[in-house]
Amino acid sequence: MKLSIKERIMLFGVLPERMNFDTYATVKALKGVLAITEQEKADVAWTVVSEEAGTIRWDDAKDPMKDIRFDAAALKLIQDGFNRLNDRQELTEDQAAVGLRFKDLKAEVVEPADSGKE
Repeated sequence: MKLSIKERIMLFGVLPERMNFDTYATVKALKGVLAITEQEKADVAWTVVSEEAGTIRWDDAKDPMKDIRFDAAALKLIQDGFNRLNDRQELTEDQAAVGLRFKDLKAEVVEPADSGKE
């Protein structure tokens, strides 16, 4: 699945904050796959506007749209995260749009997260 920098950052927000040992391994792998590389930051003119507020800017037109494959465990964590927000009616418009892309994605058609090499 091709994801923009904005979408990848958004996915960090749906991952669980509390977990067990098994989930930890999946979350750690997902964070590694979703992370914005130093090369990507340079390519999109990544600028930290305010560290206190966590404000970042970049050139969307130069976004490389990273192709990422999710294994069944990672996909379930992401879907569960969006479902939690949906059940509480706390989805933003952007989150709903990204969440719908994951909603009907089937685990059997995705590859392990660590195979999502560029």
